[in-house]
Amino acid sequence: MDHTGQLSMVQKKKKHKIESCTAMVEKRKCKYDLESKKIEKSWKRENMITKKS
Repeated sequence: MDHTGQLSMVQKKKKHKIESCTAMVEKRKCKYDLESKKIEKSWKRENMITKKS
């Protein structure tokens, strides 16, 4: 294996690590967004109930 081949392997590994890290962050953010949407929905529902009574 020549030097350039080795270098690209390292770069690919780095790129993959960065990508998987980004994916993790995105997943977490997505989960967080879902949670806050759920909270917002229940909060709105409770507000509707309190307004009615």
